[in-house]
Amino acid sequence: MTPVPTTVLPALVVWFVLLSPAHRFRVLDHLLGIDALPRARPGAPRG
Repeated sequence: MTPVPTTVLPALVVWFVLLSPAHRFRVLDHLLGIDALPRARPGAPRG
């Protein structure tokens, strides 16, 4: 195998293993402070 797949494939696995639960539990939203942004009301006009 060439060095690129040897480096990139494990990095992709780690990327998805870490970001999947982070997305599920909204860890990044909390860390970035965007969980405190006001939510859109149902039925409110967009745009």
